[in-house]
Parts: sequence; C-alpha cells; structure tokens
Amino acid sequence: YLPNYDMDGWLCDGLLAIDSFLAYSTSVQQISLPEGWFIFSTYISPDNPNISTIAEPILDNLEIIKNSSGQVYWPLFGINTIGDMVDGQGYQINMLQEDVLELVGDKISSDFPIDIPEDWFIIAYLHDFPANAESMMSPIVDDLDILKDSEGSVYWTLFGINTIGDMQVGHGYRIKTYNSVTFSYPDLENNYGRLGFEENNFTSFKYDKPTNTGNNMTLGIPSDIWISQPHDGDEIFIFDQNGLLVGNSNYREKGTVVTLWGDDELTSEKDGLYIGEEFTIQLFRLNESLTEIINIDSWEEGSGVYSINGISVAGILSQNIVQEKKLIKITDVLGRDVNTDSKQSTLLYIYDDGSIEKKYILK
Repeated sequence: YLPNYDMDGWLCDGLLAIDSFLAYSTSVQQISLPEGWFIFSTYISPDNPNISTIAEPILDNLEIIKNSSGQVYWPLFGINTIGDMVDGQGYQINMLQEDVLELVGDKISSDFPIDIPEDWFIIAYLHDFPANAESMMSPIVDDLDILKDSEGSVYWTLFGINTIGDMQVGHGYRIKTYNSVTFSYPDLENNYGRLGFEENNFTSFKYDKPTNTGNNMTLGIPSDIWISQPHDGDEIFIFDQNGLLVGNSNYREKGTVVTLWGDDELTSEKDGLYIGEEFTIQLFRLNESLTEIINIDSWEEGSGVYSINGISVAGILSQNIVQEKKLIKITDVLGRDVNTDSKQSTLLYIYDDGSIEKKYILK
C-alpha cells in the first residue's frame, strides 16, 4: 500500500515509501514413493486438495490410492471416492514403478489437532524431521493400542516394543486406539535424537522376507507362555495352509511380535493369507537346527485365522518337535529294491516313520 501517491502518474526522481504490504509463502514437499505398497502422508495442505489433481503427475506409475475408510482413487476405472485430501490423514498407495510425488501449498502446523476415531485410522506425520515413535505418541499413550508402518514394523505398548524407531517425513502410519481421541504431535525440540527403541534388523537364516502385500495383521507371543523357552537367534515362522511363508521374526525375550501378510488382490498369484484362512506357526532353534510346530491352545486376544489389521495374542501354547523323516529304501510296486537310476516308471519311497511316497518317473 502506497500512501498519498497517485498510482496513475509517474514522478521523475520521486521517492516512494511503502506503508504496508501483504506477503504470501508457498511450501513444497517431495515424497519418494517406492514400487508396490506404501503409506504416505504430507505436512502440506495442498492448494488444490483433490486427490486426482494431486496424483496427476505420477499417473503413469500409479495403480491405486486408498484412505482409512476404504474409499479409493483408482484411475484404471475412473473412480475417485476419496475426493479431497484431508489434513492430518495418511493414504495407502500402490505404485507400478517408483516415483516422486510433489505437493505445493501451505505448511500444516506440526501441532495441528487430528481427530482419531476409535479402532483403526491412517495418521499423517506432520513434523518435517524424523522423531522417535514412542515420544511422538506419548500424548495418547494410555489410549494407544498399536502403531504400524507400511513395512509392518510396530510400536506396540502391550509388549513394550518399538521396531518402527523414528517416524519418517512423508510416511503415514496405521494407528489403533481404544477410544476416539484428538491428538497433536508434541514439540520436536525435546524429542529429536532419542534412540530408545529396538531396531528391527532381523535377517532370517532360512527364508527371505515375505512379500509386502499392502495388508497385514500382527501376532504377539508373550514370553511367559513358552513351555520350552527359545533362545536368542531362534526364529518364528508363519505359513499359510499351502506352506507359503507369510511372516517371520526373531524370538524376543520380552515377547515376540510377528507381522503376517495377507493376499494382495491386485496380483493374480496367491502371495499371502486369505481372509479367514488359518495360519501355522513354527519355531526354528538355530543351535540345534530343530523345527517345532507351535499350537496355540487358547488366545488372549484374536484367533488363529487371518484378518486385515487383526491383532492376535497367544494365551496357551504347546510345542512339538518336527522329526525329519529319513529315506530307508526305494522299491518298485512289487516291493523289490531299486535305486533312483531304475528304469521302472513307478517307484515307492519308504521312510523311517512308516510313510510311503509313490513317485512316477517320466521317461
């Protein structure tokens, strides 16, 4: 605003004094989106919040975006039931290839109040720097059941475990609370740099990691229910009914937590547990190279079947050692001893546990 000055004129060697002015600032955030399933969030309130407009630059690599209510933006079918992005909420995304999502708008205050409904919700991370998950959730710790990231790592108050570590900028998190709460992130100044968490650096000696299918549940095995206590280095494996590995983790003295992955409906092959499918649990004892079948005889919470975002806590278990059967001999259908080089078309493999396998040799 220029006081007492004729804006239509020009004055040679004139002097101008600015009495006041309005300034506008715009913030930009770039979020790296990996191939496959991921949960993202932003500390930006976009100029145009419609999800289809925001996702337009990454459209060639985008499969689907979902919110915590199950609404979707699915370009393949021209569906957008999400509409506008909501400040403080996170979103699940599936990418055909990795890409970078850029958001432009006003920066959301880190203490912006987020209304979290009872049960499951996807929360945004509003700080612009990483911070310890336990510290960040401290304002609602009495109402918090569990916090999960897109990789299945957890901050679970029941087991006092934090495998998430620091909450990350651009990431979203699934959160389950016992009651509906209004939550604001605490100040970062007193929480940055805290390292009081248990890093999840587990690498199996027997199996690769299961596939991240975009949906999972969490299994907890308290330390005091083991009949024969495992040891550091032992591993827990979870399988579907066909022997597909759907979860694995190291044994933990304070209580073992395993993420179980469900089937991805966007893929043609079965890559996880079906909803309602029973899962089986095995314990591998590293030093003895022994495998035990773990039967859960009762549950403190949940059950032994898969449900999306389900939580199951074992109550009573039993352990049975799996004895690897040994081959005694190979015979033909008449019971005559043969070897693997035999020209017989049908062979019987006889094992020390009394089992017999019939194998057909294709010539």
